[in-house]
Amino acid sequence: LAAPLHWGGGRRSYSDALDQLVVRGQGNLSLASDRLVSQFGRYRQLPVVLSDNPVLRDAVVRDPNESFQNISVFLERAADVTGALDILLLDRSGKTLAAANWQDDSFIGVNFSERPDFVRAMNGALGFYHSQENADDPRGFYFTTALRDDAGDITGGISVKVDLEVLEVEWR
Repeated sequence: LAAPLHWGGGRRSYSDALDQLVVRGQGNLSLASDRLVSQFGRYRQLPVVLSDNPVLRDAVVRDPNESFQNISVFLERAADVTGALDILLLDRSGKTLAAANWQDDSFIGVNFSERPDFVRAMNGALGFYHSQENADDPRGFYFTTALRDDAGDITGGISVKVDLEVLEVEWR
């Protein structure tokens, strides 16, 4: 009689302990999710705000052979102020015309037309994408939105890259 009672009590204690772990784990996951969403929130709106900039809107319809250095400097300053890892100005075909990292390992000239965030942006929605271009590059999360001319036609895009490693340090 003692053995089944002992086994039943142990089983009940074990089940109660697991239930407490489940509740605590769900709470921790919910808090981490809320922190992630709030940290991404500041970057999520950045391409939308930049898409209203008339200089950027006009730049994508200029001669593609023209220098975009002034715009790259502007994007570099915007990235420095906001904490973004990179900000890209893309033409309608997905080619990068200007980039905040124009002095370093720049994406200028790289075509992002196949990336899901760009495809979504060219369909009029806010696109997002997680990527790591090379093994040595930081992991990034992109938010991309369309640039529109005065008639409302899509002429290009703005893409903001967030450094996930920086966000992970803040989580700890």
